[in-house]
Amino acid sequence: MPCNIYSININGLRSHNKQHYIKMFISDNRVDMLCLQEIHINNRKSANIIERFISLDFKYIWSFGHGQSCGVCIVFINPSIHVPKFQTDFDGRFIYADEVFHNNNFRLCSLYALNIPGDRKYFFNSITEYFVSSSSLIICCDFNFVENENLDKLSNSKRLFSPCPTFINIAKNIIYVIFIGKCFQNRKYFHGKVIM
Repeated sequence: MPCNIYSININGLRSHNKQHYIKMFISDNRVDMLCLQEIHINNRKSANIIERFISLDFKYIWSFGHGQSCGVCIVFINPSIHVPKFQTDFDGRFIYADEVFHNNNFRLCSLYALNIPGDRKYFFNSITEYFVSSSSLIICCDFNFVENENLDKLSNSKRLFSPCPTFINIAKNIIYVIFIGKCFQNRKYFHGKVIM
């Protein structure tokens, strides 16, 4: 059975318009899980308001950012998904959730990487231990780099968005990777369908 996973860099979920967009996006698409990056939510009270608006029937895992930056969230829409274990960081950049869907086990990671190459390298080195799993690994991420600079049509700053060798080496052994970039402005999203 396919599992539909969507990933969106929302660039701020405090806006009522963006909350409405997410609510409509979920109702218009067959979404099982939704990974959100750069949510700009920094406290449980704000998260509760968003959960009540989008749907209290869903499960949410939040990693809050600091101030008004960062933040990631995984929304589990399909009630058949069981999450026996999860972990977040304290910087609003990382969540992993071990999941069971129709007797299939997998680990879903949602990441929002740092922009500065040295900091980004440290970030990926610090989380690589969470990519080790006996289950299939799925990563939804705004990596803030491109693997092949020659294909980068959007960035004027090759220095900021240059490849991250640490992650490229890790990615060679990953089953599924959903790459995302800034996408809310153009109403684009990235979708991966995993056949279980």
